[in-house]
This record gives sequence, C-alpha cells and structure tokens, in this order.
Amino acid sequence: AWRPLGPFNEFWLNLRASRTTDRRSGEVIEQSLFTGFWSSGARNLEWSGGLYPLAQTRSAPGAPLLSQHYANVGVVVTPAPWFPLLDTSLNIGRLADTVANEVRPGLRFNVSARLRPLAPLELEPSLSLAWLRKDGQRAYDESAAQLLGVWHLGPRSNLRAIVQRSRLLRLDEPGVSGFRDAQDVSSLTWTWRQSAGTVLYVGGTHTRSGTATRSSEAFVKLQLDIDEARAVVLPGS
Repeated sequence: AWRPLGPFNEFWLNLRASRTTDRRSGEVIEQSLFTGFWSSGARNLEWSGGLYPLAQTRSAPGAPLLSQHYANVGVVVTPAPWFPLLDTSLNIGRLADTVANEVRPGLRFNVSARLRPLAPLELEPSLSLAWLRKDGQRAYDESAAQLLGVWHLGPRSNLRAIVQRSRLLRLDEPGVSGFRDAQDVSSLTWTWRQSAGTVLYVGGTHTRSGTATRSSEAFVKLQLDIDEARAVVLPGS
C-alpha cells in the first residue's frame, strides 16, 4: 500500500486466493485467484479493478467445475453536492452459465445513483444488466431498471413513487428450456409519520406481466405504536 500516491489517499495492490471444498465428498465447490488494486481519493472516491485468472465454481454436487476468467472494475464516488453517490461495477469475460453448466462470453453490469436536484426531492435510479453468448447470440439476457423518487412534503410526510422494469430471456438449447419474461411495476405512496413507531401509508400499485396480465391495487396501512396509543387513550398512564 502507498499513502498517499499522486491523486489517491491510498493505493493498494492486492493478491487474494480462496478455496472451498465439501467436507464429506472432498469436491471443490469454489476456488479463485484475484490480482488487482484498490484506491481511495477525494469526493469519497473508491476505485478498484483486477483480473480473475482463475475463478472456478460448481453449481451442484456432481456438476462440472466451471472455470471462469474475467476482469472486474468498480467505482464509487460523490460527483457533486447534489449528486452524493454514484456506484458502478462491471465483470466481463468468460462467465459461468450455471443452468447450462458451461462457461460463456458475457458480462454483468450494475450502476446506481443518488440525486438531490432540489431540496425536497430525492431520486435513486438503478440499472443492472447481464448476458451470456453462445454461437454469436445471447443465450441468456437479463435487465432490470428502477427509479425511486421521494418528495418530502414536510417533516412528517412524503410522497414516494417507484417505477420498475425487468426483462429476462433464455433461448432453447439441449438440456435447457427457453423462456421469456417481462414485468413492469409502478407504485405511488403517501406516508405520514407521527413517530418512529406510528406511521400511516396510503397508496396504490399497478403491475403488468408479459402482454396480457395486468393488476392494480389500492391500500391503506397503519403501523401503530401501542405505547403511544395507550398514552392517548389513557393520559397519565
């Protein structure tokens, strides 16, 4: 480790190895070797990355040991006072398809953020992607996105909206059944908080699955602190 090193408060070079075996059968469940770096800096920066030249995993007893080889990079930072958090990570290379029990070219990507564009408004968008290729096409493709927004109406109440969208696709292949799934969910909730224990929620949700299935729901939920309620009904008790 170096403290400091150029623009970094800390800069580490790392080498990690791990191995997990089944105590009864002796089978290797997981073993990996990682070499890379981790650093920290201004604006709450944490930047890391490296290579997994060996990352073997077994999906089930008796299943083959899948040998992955991939690169990893991740960044956490506070870009600005109104943008207090950006968190992103990427794995790319040859990754395990634990359903087909094969290693395939692919990636896993995640990014999330916290935004405060206005004093009463908080936004938290997030996105995750994952795919695996076989014979030049995506045998597995998954994505999920969410946007959370909170408008603070005052010290005791807020309005919360959530929009979610997910997509999942797997192609047919020998020994693996293909499927396709898609879902969209949205909700709006008004919250009034008397205390940490007494909270009232009023809202609704709408869900769409595939192209044909839709459902909507309205709800009222009261969370009540018994000691507080008793103090109102029986003053001085």
